[in-house]
Amino acid sequence: MTLKPLVAVPSDLINVDGHESYKCGDKYLRALCDCADVVPIIIPALERGIDMKSLVARVDAVMLSGGLSNVHPSVMAEPHQGQQVVEPSDLRRDYITQPLIHETLAQGKPLLGICRGIQELNVALGGSLHPLVHEAEGLDDHREPKSEDVAVRYGPNHEVVLEPDGLLATWISEPRFMINSLHWQAVRDLGQGLQVEARAPDGLVEAVSLPSAAKPVVAVQWHPEFQAINNPQSRQLFAGFRRAIDGADFLAAT
Repeated sequence: MTLKPLVAVPSDLINVDGHESYKCGDKYLRALCDCADVVPIIIPALERGIDMKSLVARVDAVMLSGGLSNVHPSVMAEPHQGQQVVEPSDLRRDYITQPLIHETLAQGKPLLGICRGIQELNVALGGSLHPLVHEAEGLDDHREPKSEDVAVRYGPNHEVVLEPDGLLATWISEPRFMINSLHWQAVRDLGQGLQVEARAPDGLVEAVSLPSAAKPVVAVQWHPEFQAINNPQSRQLFAGFRRAIDGADFLAAT
């Protein structure tokens, strides 16, 4: 019997009827199952109680999902720790994702980041974030549309343009396409070794990679996991992640 790859996904800390609980959105796990054909496992946000070396050694890759919160400045590199705190925050998630990223890179496993995930990766490598993109000079408002309809909030919002020499350009067949946009924060100064893979029309970084990594490390600011099976660019992104897990790192999109 052929076993499918295991992909670890960090959780958010939430409160359910006064009890601390862990959450990971269905859409992230479903996209991994449907489009990458892997088995996702959720990592509880247990602060410093997880042996990341043991965990990463037992999985084939890591995906940093989006979350309900913003990265707290206290886990950023020292020059950026005075950055404005934007609530809601989730230090319990920060405490697991930062060592998780470093251990994943140390063990040479593939990594895919989504929304909060690109911010976490950038912070782990010493980069900074825009605290509030909609207040930054020269940048557009990248927050989600106000609607009770999830399909509207996650619907196409603006175009993204891939860097022609980037890794994502070998995974996704279209050089420019429409994406959704549901974030307050975003990459400002790139973390050490990161390379821009895509930008929004206003110049905001929408995707990055780490060329020096042993296996592909890619993160995007948008939400490709939403109804991924129905979106060709999302399917190609998750298929590229699966090829990275299998070792076929630079096969072009099909």
